[in-house]
Amino acid sequence: MTIDGAADLAPRSGPAADHRDGPADGITAVGLRPPGGPHVAAFDWNAPVAVVDGHSTGLQDLAVGGYVLPPYRYTPPIEHRRTDVIVHIRRCGPEKAVILYGDRLRYRAVADRGDLVAIPAGHRYLVANGSADEAVEFTACHSDRTLHDVHPVTDPAADAEDGFAAVVSQQLWRWDFAPGPVRVVSPHGVGATGVSPQGHRTLRPVIDGRHDGTTPGMRVCAGYLEVAPQFLARAHHHPGTDVIVEVLEAGPQGAVTLFGDELQHEARQLAGELLPLPRTVPHTVFNPSMFDRVVAVEYRSSQSVDHDNEVLAHLQPEAVRCAERLLAEDTDPALLEAYRRHRDPAEQGRLG
Repeated sequence: MTIDGAADLAPRSGPAADHRDGPADGITAVGLRPPGGPHVAAFDWNAPVAVVDGHSTGLQDLAVGGYVLPPYRYTPPIEHRRTDVIVHIRRCGPEKAVILYGDRLRYRAVADRGDLVAIPAGHRYLVANGSADEAVEFTACHSDRTLHDVHPVTDPAADAEDGFAAVVSQQLWRWDFAPGPVRVVSPHGVGATGVSPQGHRTLRPVIDGRHDGTTPGMRVCAGYLEVAPQFLARAHHHPGTDVIVEVLEAGPQGAVTLFGDELQHEARQLAGELLPLPRTVPHTVFNPSMFDRVVAVEYRSSQSVDHDNEVLAHLQPEAVRCAERLLAEDTDPALLEAYRRHRDPAEQGRLG
């Protein structure tokens, strides 16, 4: 098929970013899995397997690290003295991940795969893995430009050992559930608040620090987003908010983010990768797959994903042009034509 204006657009490829007008500093996809697989010999808060922070991207108030907790282990007890943190359980065994927290680590929270845990500043905690076979993989998002606000807590060492013994023996009744402030939130228990300015119908404010949100007072937030096949969001930016996107599911083409003052750059993000988007950078997301959805967690340096979403309508024609070029590059022409003929024309956000 012929795409108007496609001749002057050089093909872009690769799992990270390939730029038409030179590099866009720091805006490249970063993989979360360590070389050789998820298992590591030991856990170290100061040695994440992946980092996206202000030093590498210019972000002002946001950093994310990826961690792997080996089977039958628990993390050293720590506290973040000035930083609110969101822990996202990416993978775990059927025993799930257990967070012990509070004074003498007397409280517990249980998080399954996909759950997010809000940990306000000043609360000591550890993450425990009671599985003998499977590692727990998680990300930690800090409301700061680095991951440096990690302070070991030595006085409850005995309590940590007792707590882990209870996790392993499944005697968790010895530890109390508490209604807050550390809270586990499942993305599937939070509904979308309507169509977002970007055109998303499925942007769920999972960790939301507004007074009526899921985690009041948190200074960093997270939204859960599903992007339908061939959906193109409206071009927009976040004038006062830094963003890091973690893709959980995607087809082989990944999720494509167009960004820059004229959307002149492209980053192709696969499942298990992080992508930083500093505040004020114009961007939009496109799912080039005909069949596979994209599922992502979007971390922001604000209290809610429902705020600070400014549409840039003048960039939408360029967004559509780039998306149509991507379709022409990635999709068999016969399949694409059949899809265009038979899809529901009432669907919003898709091309055609």
